[in-house]
Amino acid sequence: MLPFIYRPRLSIRPAVSCLCLLVILCTGPTVWGQSAEDSSASSLADEVLSRTVSLEFLDTPLSTALERLQRDAGVNTLIDPNHASQIAKNPITLRLTDAKIADALDLMCLTANADWDVINGVVVVSIPEVIMQRRLTTEIYDIRGLLVSVQNQVAPSFDLTDALSNTSSGGGGGRQSKSGNEIAGGGSGGGGASLFVDEGQVETMATLTERIEQVVQLIEETIGDVAYWEQELFTVREIAGSLVIQTTPEFHDDIAALLGSLDRQAGRMVQIQGDYFIMPRSVVDAVLTDNEGALIVSPEHLSDVSAKLADAAASRFASTRNVGFNGQRVYVYAGRDRTFLSDIEAIPDAEGFDTTLSVLRDGVVLDVLPTLVGDGQDVVVAIKSDVIPAATQIKAAGLLPSEGGDTARVEAPERDTLFYRTTVRVPVGGAVILSGASSLLSSVDADNSEIVLLLRVDAVE
Repeated sequence: MLPFIYRPRLSIRPAVSCLCLLVILCTGPTVWGQSAEDSSASSLADEVLSRTVSLEFLDTPLSTALERLQRDAGVNTLIDPNHASQIAKNPITLRLTDAKIADALDLMCLTANADWDVINGVVVVSIPEVIMQRRLTTEIYDIRGLLVSVQNQVAPSFDLTDALSNTSSGGGGGRQSKSGNEIAGGGSGGGGASLFVDEGQVETMATLTERIEQVVQLIEETIGDVAYWEQELFTVREIAGSLVIQTTPEFHDDIAALLGSLDRQAGRMVQIQGDYFIMPRSVVDAVLTDNEGALIVSPEHLSDVSAKLADAAASRFASTRNVGFNGQRVYVYAGRDRTFLSDIEAIPDAEGFDTTLSVLRDGVVLDVLPTLVGDGQDVVVAIKSDVIPAATQIKAAGLLPSEGGDTARVEAPERDTLFYRTTVRVPVGGAVILSGASSLLSSVDADNSEIVLLLRVDAVE
């Protein structure tokens, strides 16, 4: 026997046809139809079951308790004769004062390991499986929103080694670069260990079939008893992105709430804005002091902090904005590629040089993975940001004479680089302040300046 699960009824359940109880009540084929008289009887039963009653039973057989309820409250009751031997003598010990008759029946049946339903105005009491079987209904749930495959995007990183190895030759007739590519530069870059996964690890996306199976498995493991699904008392089928589910009205309510909650969480989006400033260190210290020394900025103080940083900045060299799904890794790259002369070789037995060009990238990369937590009130953000200010310089590093007496200069880059690597928890609508000093900034007084990242995080409803 399947275990009995007590679920209080929020409303009186309508009569629904069921073959297994035909032998109990009918003598003809039309008893289970909903005639006008049947509807009137059900309405009358609903009105009666909403009344209040006071009862007291002490080791009273279920059959006797139902007779007393019928006599005192005027409720027509019937014990399923096919299963009377299993439940009629089950004892009830219960005391109620001014309880609704429907609630009283719930508690009586709970004590007696039984269940009940209204059939043509009569309260029919049977074993839980029979009542559950006749109350099954079918609903269709659209789960296409849960099946969307959200892909994480891997951001490029600023790597001077890559810049020097991604080369192309000119002047001497063309040759492959040191990295083996015909033409370097552009592209998305890369290299370096990821903040979010181990280096070399490749994220595998679940297939559509696997995602459907995950949703179905969640329903079967959390709604009702697993035995109901294993014995196919409850059923679920997927058709074109929708689930066709047969279960009882109470469990349909639970399924709708579960899928609705999943859809709200999976469908939520997070908006990211990063503003990069170069400013005097004293201003950064003053802003943090006003914020009680905290790097996390609350939504209430964000406007004031943002205004102070913007007003005092020696320059704002980047502002990035992006939006992605809750739990999706996204990035913004803003920068430029600059070509410089990284190598020169004299051409034997000829005038001139065979030159090698390399591409240097400067700007910012803001690579984040935001996850809503705390019932959507906070966002945990994994942050990976590479910063190379626009003050990057490329200078001549030396002279190379040719056999013909000409000279050429090899160029070498000088640049400031700042990496942010952290994970923080920020209130929705708030921000985090990250800063780092650089001794090579050429656009401002290097000894008293910092690069500041104000990262704002907000949820999109």
